[in-house]
Amino acid sequence: MNDLLIGGVTLDLSPDTAILPSFQVSDLLKPDTIQSDFSPEVSVPGTSKNHQLLGQAAYDGNAAGIPYKSLANVTLRSEGVEIMPRARLLLKGYQNGQYQLQLVAGNKRFVEALGDKTLSDLDFSRFTHARTISAIADRASAAYAAANGWSYELYDRGRPLDPANLSPYDLWPTLSAALVLEQLASEAGFVVDYPAEGLLPRLQVPAVAPAEYSEAFRKARRLRVGLGPGHEDDGAPDSNRSDVVKTIPFDDDTRPIGTVPALVPTVAGVYDSTSFSYTADQAVYVQVQARTVVQIVYSSVRLGKAQARVELHINGRKVEQKVNDKEVVNSAWVEATNEDPFSVGATAERLLLKPGDQLTAVLRLSGVGNAPIDKWGFKIFQDVAFGNAGVGLPVDKFDVTVLPEQPPGAQVNIAEWLPQDMKQLDFFKALVQVCGFSVQTDAYEDRLTLHPSRAVLDNVPYARDWTAKRDAPDLPAGQARSVSYRFGGFGQQNLFQWAEDESGTKGFGNGTLVVADKTLPATYTMTTLPFAASEPSQALPGLLLIQNYKLRENEDPFAEPEYDTASPKPRLTLRSTDTQNISLVEGAVRRAVVAPLSYFAQEEDGLSLDAEGYILPVAWAGLGAMLTEMRFHKERYRFSPRDIAEFLAEPNIPIWDGVLGGWFSISKINEFTSTRSVEVEMLRLHPSFLVAPEPGVRREFAGSEFAQPEFYVSDTV
Repeated sequence: MNDLLIGGVTLDLSPDTAILPSFQVSDLLKPDTIQSDFSPEVSVPGTSKNHQLLGQAAYDGNAAGIPYKSLANVTLRSEGVEIMPRARLLLKGYQNGQYQLQLVAGNKRFVEALGDKTLSDLDFSRFTHARTISAIADRASAAYAAANGWSYELYDRGRPLDPANLSPYDLWPTLSAALVLEQLASEAGFVVDYPAEGLLPRLQVPAVAPAEYSEAFRKARRLRVGLGPGHEDDGAPDSNRSDVVKTIPFDDDTRPIGTVPALVPTVAGVYDSTSFSYTADQAVYVQVQARTVVQIVYSSVRLGKAQARVELHINGRKVEQKVNDKEVVNSAWVEATNEDPFSVGATAERLLLKPGDQLTAVLRLSGVGNAPIDKWGFKIFQDVAFGNAGVGLPVDKFDVTVLPEQPPGAQVNIAEWLPQDMKQLDFFKALVQVCGFSVQTDAYEDRLTLHPSRAVLDNVPYARDWTAKRDAPDLPAGQARSVSYRFGGFGQQNLFQWAEDESGTKGFGNGTLVVADKTLPATYTMTTLPFAASEPSQALPGLLLIQNYKLRENEDPFAEPEYDTASPKPRLTLRSTDTQNISLVEGAVRRAVVAPLSYFAQEEDGLSLDAEGYILPVAWAGLGAMLTEMRFHKERYRFSPRDIAEFLAEPNIPIWDGVLGGWFSISKINEFTSTRSVEVEMLRLHPSFLVAPEPGVRREFAGSEFAQPEFYVSDTV
């Protein structure tokens, strides 16, 4: 007898309603199907009690919107035993007085909690700091990495480096995979347990691209304003006039700037219409355009000439920034040859503003040359649409755009250094596959437990004996009810692949799991990870290469080297126990650091990310035991609800079937009911992978099942 409870209240069921749940164990090749327990679609009557429990979903105009979402905290009981606690109930429809429902459980609530969130959505605000040499040096040591789960780290990025004289900005953050995993699980409302040994505690996610300001950050600081009315200024022609220097009164945020609307930052204090200024609240690079219309007035007796230009000022001083000996601001003098109005402007493609820097646009008028007498006047800041020779002049405007690049001094959010477009669920799937985990979702708590693939092998001494649960009729010893020598899409050569990166050696780090069955397809790709392999640097021994810069070809052998930027694929690496002495230098400041190192394919402490040498034979050992001389069985057993509850509590414990004479990993229990036998899908664990238990180890059944003949490696075809 099954009961279905919503929030602890029993749903009315028809006498002939049978809810037959199926229980599916984690699939290493499909991590998103973690323990995907489910029931077939069932019908329940539309009683007044059910209408209330299901939010009046059968009626139009209901406010709850129940038909369009799942109900949480639903429990399926069998003979009083909870076999699907905290499940979700999906409402499929209502027809002929019956609701159509389906139950799902296991990983569903974890997957729903992750949704479409990306790694950049993670909240690492507790690690926020300014990107300065002092802050970087404090966070670039192996000791800091061990204590905090992340640090700044040095990689070969494709440009020459001297570890004894490094710019602090050559170091980018590297986060431990465990830190990322724990954070995404916590934000999803889950606790995650994982082995203290193996790959995960030393697995890392190094930055592969510099962090950038988000579109929302930049949009909130966007400025585009014009020149408002009431600021007209003029001066009659005067002899030997001193330079006229005036801040351009850009305060009009109501009228369009030409054909585009005005824009004002939504961050308080960035734009001040009374001082006509733009003040950076954080360190940013900005692109700037400032222009205005000027009219020079000469006397009837022409004496000398005048000129005009727009300057950009920071904190009241003209910008003198240079990059590679080139001026950052383009601000040219424009000479007035007559009294026609003309447009002058200044631009900057990449102007650095530090926090608190106040940017203004300033108009400067000056006499030209060394004439003994300059006599000129001016008309400026006129609220008029000007033309010159029948052509309209550009309108006055002050336009400031924050660039994506984060400069020195910026506030560092380490989440922005993670792969920006990678979904948290995709990261979790990749982690499961690299480490060879099976995933168990706790039935009662929001808790995930990650078990090594070989846990099913290590648990053989504690295997459940299901021999007596076999359904009649009895078969001769060793004869299967149904067995297939294939499972899934596996082939003879089963490929584990890292993503290809244009700077890497094709196939580096990949591996092949061989199944010696010539009747199978030649090859099968088990997985292609979203992460690429990392090869050792040839230029900087001890470092890994992540090529962000590529030397540009130049036929001139004496030319200064120039580099093009590259976009390497995301990476996973392993933290080494070795360290490196480096020195960070900025101006007169020098900081010595004992820095961490990472590795990839070589083996250290028995751990490696080489699929052929470690991941497949060690991390994926459980799957190897199932695929060797593969036997995929479909047998029938009779279970009590208690049997199912115990199985769900520890799905990584294998079973022993004395008739078949072997140990098996359970893949799926189909449509359970205690009133009849149920079909179980299971894979034999090849005896060559098993180790007999130590004397005195507790197990559920007699020791005779560990007969010596069971531990052998047979010849394969």
